[in-house]
Amino acid sequence: MLRRIVVGIRREDPKRVWERRAPLPPADVAYLLSRNPQADVLVAPCHRRVFRAEEYEKAGAHVTDDLRAADIVLGVKEVPLEELPLPSPSSPNNATHIMFSHTHKGQAYNTPLLSRFVAPTNSPERVRQLYPSLIDYELLKNKDGERTVGFGWFAGVAGALESLSSMAHYHLEQGIASPFLYTPRPHNSSSLKHAQHQLKQIGKIIAEYGTPEPLGPFVIGVTGSGNVSKGCLDMLKELPLKYVTVDELEGLVKNPDTDRRKIYLVHAKPSDYFQRTDGLTYDRTHYYESPQTYESVFHERVAPYLTLLLHGAGWAPGFPRVMSTTQLALALEKARGLGGLRCTNIGDISCDIEGGLEFLSHSTTLSSPFFKFTPPSLASSLSPLPEVQIMSVDILPTSLPYEASKSFSSKLVPYLQTLIHSKSGQSNSVSDKFKEKNKEDAAQLATALGNATIAKDGSLSERDAWLQPSVDKFYTGLGIDASTASTADVPKGGSAATNEQSAPEPTTTANEEAPPQVHGRLKRILMLGSGMVAKPAVDMIAARPGIELIIASNSLPELQSLVQAHPHVKYRVADVSDPESYKHLVEESDVVISLLPVNFHPQVGQLCVKHGKHLVTASYISPAMAALDESAKSANVLLLNEIGLDPGIDHCSAISLLSQIRSMGHEVVSFSSFCGGLPAPEDSLDVPLRYKFSWRPQGVLGAATNSARFLLGGELRNVPGQSLLRSAFPSVPITSDFKLEGLPNRDSMVYCDTYDLDASKMRTVIRGTLRYPGFSQLMNTFLQLGFLNTTARIHIERWEDFPLYRVSKTSSPPHQTRCTTSSKR
Repeated sequence: MLRRIVVGIRREDPKRVWERRAPLPPADVAYLLSRNPQADVLVAPCHRRVFRAEEYEKAGAHVTDDLRAADIVLGVKEVPLEELPLPSPSSPNNATHIMFSHTHKGQAYNTPLLSRFVAPTNSPERVRQLYPSLIDYELLKNKDGERTVGFGWFAGVAGALESLSSMAHYHLEQGIASPFLYTPRPHNSSSLKHAQHQLKQIGKIIAEYGTPEPLGPFVIGVTGSGNVSKGCLDMLKELPLKYVTVDELEGLVKNPDTDRRKIYLVHAKPSDYFQRTDGLTYDRTHYYESPQTYESVFHERVAPYLTLLLHGAGWAPGFPRVMSTTQLALALEKARGLGGLRCTNIGDISCDIEGGLEFLSHSTTLSSPFFKFTPPSLASSLSPLPEVQIMSVDILPTSLPYEASKSFSSKLVPYLQTLIHSKSGQSNSVSDKFKEKNKEDAAQLATALGNATIAKDGSLSERDAWLQPSVDKFYTGLGIDASTASTADVPKGGSAATNEQSAPEPTTTANEEAPPQVHGRLKRILMLGSGMVAKPAVDMIAARPGIELIIASNSLPELQSLVQAHPHVKYRVADVSDPESYKHLVEESDVVISLLPVNFHPQVGQLCVKHGKHLVTASYISPAMAALDESAKSANVLLLNEIGLDPGIDHCSAISLLSQIRSMGHEVVSFSSFCGGLPAPEDSLDVPLRYKFSWRPQGVLGAATNSARFLLGGELRNVPGQSLLRSAFPSVPITSDFKLEGLPNRDSMVYCDTYDLDASKMRTVIRGTLRYPGFSQLMNTFLQLGFLNTTARIHIERWEDFPLYRVSKTSSPPHQTRCTTSSKR
């Protein structure tokens, strides 16, 4: 016998004034009930919703405020917290909620909502079973990884209309009335067809009378290739369009005879405005693999010629922006010489704050849909730049609630039917009505639902487990011990909702350290560099709750690899050789960790001193870094260097040992310290150098030619860099289990002050590096062959030619432009 399943459609948050959408329209409710006799549908009344309560009743649903009997609860946006209290033994909540929850990216403001679905750590099973499940629409994807349920096309349609309306108001303020003053705002239109009809009428006016002469040729630019841009393009088809290319823009705008009875539309693709810094042709695959090698010329090739920009392109950290704030200023300066108020109106439909358009500072609402922005004037500007009007409404689809809801539901119903069948025990199938729109079969739909599940039975999915510390901190704030909780009941004296609203800041308990915060936000660590030493540091810091970690590097593949296991860690692509590309990241951080090559540390240190940020590096202190000492002290900034393995851990252990010796009343007259990071002996035998490159190979090879100075048996010795590998100690008696050799490590004498050693009384002072026997001899062979030469370059066809080349040369190889070989060995 099939179990009866109740589907509930809740009302949206009353505080969302413009939210009128519904996840299921009445027609689809009727369809579900006809195909699923074991199902009932409850609908919470809402007088703001685009569909009336009586329509749902006619479809067979029950209209009621009480959705406690629902097994599946549907909404569009987040459920209000007061409507979803924390579960307890007296009021369990086993429903599955589906919504755009905005929780899976670690959004801190929605941790209270996430905690309604996730139990504290170590909660017993009987407690976890009290919790509801959470599925997020944003995570519903097909087998190709593409999102299947959303409102993107309607955002494009509504965004085009809102942007045209905003632009018309701007032009009117400049003394120019255009036909676009009649543009229908979508939320004021009775239907999408009505809005399309009105826009078509505007098109007829333009086709007959043209656009205002002061505006010149009217050019609309669209970016993006997804549903958002498709919605824009589909809506603009109601106008008398002439499609043009980016290459045609300059001639079109400058030609006084250009027909103003047309609207010129340019759909700019990434290949039109992203160019490679090495001068090669744009390649889509290469762009996604190496976005750091591209830069935008949108401000030169496209923006200056546009009357209106409809921006629908997505953006992600690490990728070049379509237009930066500085580039906007350059575009405005160029546009000023073209007339027509060009480059002064933008509709950012993607609404990615400080994203593809860096100057987008905030989103707007339907009540106040646009704002003005003036970029800083260029040094070359003779007068202030004009204001730019920006439309950035972030809830555009809800302005077309009827059509948006119907389209959304058509994609959702197959998933919903699969979920109903699963809960009722009925075999899964996809109904004919929806097969064309959703081609996933029942098994794929079930898999997609599982992948879109953030929490179930009080536990986070494996993918989202990193959110648990945030959830535990929320419970700690309610006075519930997150490590030993045996009940989900809230403290005495109030409901979960009232306790949450007045909850104190999380406090430190014996089982949990409170997250470090600065002025009410989490402490932020900036890590510069993504090389071989970065991963353990990222793994360790990412595992600590309450720390926000941002990694910056010029290698996107390395950044993506580092954050793959840590979705809450952010990354930014930056040119580490140019402090201008990352100085804002330093300014926004509390501590900077530099894992860059040593020559970059001083410029990072200067930025840290300037902005009052502490700096940590594992590198030796260079003269340039030492020169920052006084300014750092004046700024109360800590520049902590030499805190890796060697140097670092060896310093700590040396100072600890010396302190113990002195505490016993002994005098130190000989100091020897050897350190090295090596693979286990049994794992090193098949490797010629018996060494694992765990940090930058160039650094390892370069260290083999460092000069050294040390005191041995009362004799001060100086070893030139070219002689270092011939000066190895063949046997260092560290252990009897295996043999080790040692190399003197840089200038040991400078550490007399660090270790508080009296150099005049010392017989031996040496710091050395440990290697397995044979390392120095083989490396010295490489040195003699020229492999460690960083200045001379040669070109050979095959590696087999190299010995003959070296034998034939009595002097160093000549400088060439390339150092390559066609051999792939």
